[in-house]
Amino acid sequence: MVLALEKLGFIKPTEIQTRAVPHLLNKESAFISASTGTGKTLAYLIPILSKLDPDSKQLQALILAPSHELAVQIHQQFQALQQALESSTKSMLILGESSVSRQKEKLKKKPHVIIGTSGRVLELIEMKKLKVHATQHFVIDEADKQLAGDALLKIQAIIKPMPKDNQLLCASATHTKEVLDEAILLRPEIRLLESENNRIHPNIAHLYFTVAGNDKADLLRKVLHALSPKKSIVFFHRSQNAERLRKRLNEKELPAVSLFRDLDKLSRKRNLQAFREGTHPILLSTDLASRGIDIKEIEFVVNFDSPSDSHNYLHRAGRAGRMGKSGTCISLFNNEEMRLIKRYQKDLKIKMLPSEIYKGQIRTSESSQ
Repeated sequence: MVLALEKLGFIKPTEIQTRAVPHLLNKESAFISASTGTGKTLAYLIPILSKLDPDSKQLQALILAPSHELAVQIHQQFQALQQALESSTKSMLILGESSVSRQKEKLKKKPHVIIGTSGRVLELIEMKKLKVHATQHFVIDEADKQLAGDALLKIQAIIKPMPKDNQLLCASATHTKEVLDEAILLRPEIRLLESENNRIHPNIAHLYFTVAGNDKADLLRKVLHALSPKKSIVFFHRSQNAERLRKRLNEKELPAVSLFRDLDKLSRKRNLQAFREGTHPILLSTDLASRGIDIKEIEFVVNFDSPSDSHNYLHRAGRAGRMGKSGTCISLFNNEEMRLIKRYQKDLKIKMLPSEIYKGQIRTSESSQ
C-alpha cells in the first residue's frame, strides 16, 4: 500500500489521514471533519479499497457526492488507487444526466464500488436495478450539504435497505450540530474524527475591497488585471450575474469560463477542462465550485458576492492554498456587506486586510476592522 501511494505522489499522510485511517480500517463508522484540501477523500478511499473482496458479486461500497463534478473526481481518484494497487475490483460511476438504460447494462457487470449522485442512485434502487442490501461501506461526501433539506430525504431512502451494521462514513470541511445529529440518527455509533486545526489554513491571506453602489463589475476587472491574471475562481450568488460578467471580462481580454448548475453536463466538463489547462485562467462560479472539486494551483479566490454564512466562506477560501500551499481570498464588499467582516473574523479566527488598487497593483494595509 505504501509503495502504491508513493507512485501517486503521496509521501507523507496529512493530519486527518493519520487520525482517521486506523479507525476506518477497523470498520468504525465516522464523521471525518477537516479543512478543505487536507486529503479527506483519500482518508476514506484507502480503507475501503483495502477491505474489498474482488471475488464477490455483491456491491460492497457506495459513495455519494452532491455534484456530478465531485463524483467524477472521486471516481478518478479511486481508479488511480485501483491501478496503483493492481486491484481487480470494479467501480462504476452513476450520474443523473447519463443514460439510464446504459447504466442498467453496466450494473449487470456487478461493480464492487459505485460512486455517484443521490438522485439517480435512488432512482435505480427504486427500479430494483441497483441492490444495496449487502453494501458494507456507505460514504456521504460533503455531508454538511447532503444531510440537510431534500438531499437528506434521498440519503434516508438510500440507507434504509442497507445492512444496519455497515460502515457509514461522512466527510466534510465543516459541520454543525444539526448535521452531526442527522448522522447520529443514521448510525448511532458514529464517531467524530476531527482535525485539531479544523480552520482555514493560516497560509491563506484574506483581503477585502470596498466599493460604492453598482461599481463591483469595474472593480472586479481591475482586481483580475492586477492578478495578471493568475488562476482564479470568482464566486457569485446567481448564475445570471456570473454569465453577464463573463462576457464583459472576455471583451476586456480576461479569458473566463463559467461553472453553474444551469449549464449542461458537457459544457461544465469543457469549461472545467479549459480552466484546469489554463487556456481560460478565470472561472466564474456559484458555490458549485466551492464543494470538493480539486483544481490544482489556484492562487486566488474572489468573492464577487460574499456569503452570509461563515462556513460557506471557509469552503470558498479553501479552494486556494490546498495541501499546504499559499493562497489569497479576496472579497468585494458594498456598504451592506461590510458587516460580514467582523462575522468572518470572529467565526473563523482570521484577519481580513483592507486593500486597494494602486497603479495597477494590489496594495494592502496591515490594519483591520
